[in-house]
Amino acid sequence: MSKKSIQMKGYKVLYTLILLASLTLGQSQATANECPPPAISDQNTLYYSTWAHNCFESLKDNSDTKKITQLRDLSYSLHMHMKKHDNRDVLINGAAALSWVLNKQGHLGDDDGMELNNMRIYQTLKQADANAYERAKVLILLAHYWRKLDKDEYLTPLLKELLASIPKIPLVAPDHDHPQRYVLNAILSIQKSAKMHDWHNQTQDKFKSLLN
Repeated sequence: MSKKSIQMKGYKVLYTLILLASLTLGQSQATANECPPPAISDQNTLYYSTWAHNCFESLKDNSDTKKITQLRDLSYSLHMHMKKHDNRDVLINGAAALSWVLNKQGHLGDDDGMELNNMRIYQTLKQADANAYERAKVLILLAHYWRKLDKDEYLTPLLKELLASIPKIPLVAPDHDHPQRYVLNAILSIQKSAKMHDWHNQTQDKFKSLLN
């Protein structure tokens, strides 16, 4: 790696750390108080999705500027709550809930909030020790949102990551007879939707044995 590349990578890490500090500085339990956790058991794997959906619904009449602040606070509250969990199923759902919040932030034009939320999704999947298939299901959802937001700078590397994960995905899963094919078809669908036609065709050719 060249000296310039190392320097640029260092700048990116520094920017990320500054962003993390600036966006979390001053965040409190404000939104947690406005949007308290649902009165359901923590063992319910839909816990975080329920919390996020209920909270966003309560914010719908606010200005976009206020929504941006409140969604940042919600993301922070969700993530801090997740850090206390050791239930991997709940955490995996939590990562999916953060993806949903990220999509809402994107529609409000909050690029910095999305960047921070993106990091939190990966941190949560790591904390959950998600296997390749569990991880792929969350990242497919995230890729779908990046596609809807026209964020190809995030979508392209994420699709590459998903393609590289296919060999690590088990041949059979409790919720699907062909999990590898499921992930591949999801990637192909997103590529097609994003008009990545050449890449879509290359992916089909590379994995044609999996599609038969």
